[in-house]
Amino acid sequence: MIDKFREYEIFVDARENSNYYKGEILPFVNKLCRKNMTSGDIDGFIWDYRKKIYIVIEQKHIREKHSQSQDLHLQFINAILKSAAETDRFCDWTFYVFKIVGNPPFNESVIHNIDTSESKKINRKQLIDILEMKIKYEDI
Repeated sequence: MIDKFREYEIFVDARENSNYYKGEILPFVNKLCRKNMTSGDIDGFIWDYRKKIYIVIEQKHIREKHSQSQDLHLQFINAILKSAAETDRFCDWTFYVFKIVGNPPFNESVIHNIDTSESKKINRKQLIDILEMKIKYEDI
């Protein structure tokens, strides 16, 4: 049986050889730290400081499991961003937390707005337009 640290080292080697872009800290936590807590990641965030729009993105494949802990985490991030929007510094910003369900090349996806619990079926162009902040989620 392989020990946990060796398993982590194998992951790091594989990452270096495969152009894998995720960070190293979560596999470190998952393999070497205590198990009675949750660790996870968010797929990304994008923002345009000129337009004052900030978007948090989590993507799932169509048949991929959706964990309660990650959904709770997305709700937590949404609550933090809502609080930020109530401050003088960020009151004129638009914040979104989205879960996008679809498979590459994203010809068709479902985008879930965590704040409103609303979901919309979108095509690739609409997804690009949302992510490039050309259109707002509300305008789909």
